[in-house]
Amino acid sequence: MCPESRLLMSFSVYVLKSMRDGKTYTGVAGDLTRRMAEHARGHVRSTRNRRPLVLVYVERFSSKQQALERERFFKTPGGGTAKQRLIAERSICPPLDNPGS
Repeated sequence: MCPESRLLMSFSVYVLKSMRDGKTYTGVAGDLTRRMAEHARGHVRSTRNRRPLVLVYVERFSSKQQALERERFFKTPGGGTAKQRLIAERSICPPLDNPGS
C-alpha cells in the first residue's frame, strides 16, 4: 500500500444496540457502510439473532491499531461505563434496515 492511500484510510469503532434485547455490540470496521450492511443482512453471527440493530455510537481513527485499542478499552469494565456514558450523550439513529428478511 502506498503512503498516500494510508492518509485516506480511517477505521471506525462502532457500537450497535439490539432493539430486541437491549444489549450492545462493539466492533471495528475499515468500511463502516459495508459492515453495517453485513449486520443488517444477518451476515454477522454474533448479531444475527439480535436484530433489529441501531447504530448508537461511532469514533473514527487514522490507524487500525488505535481503533483496536479503543475497542479493547470499551470491552473492559471501566471502558464499558465510559461507553455507556458516551452513548447516553448521543442521539439514537434509526434501526438498520433488514433487507431480504
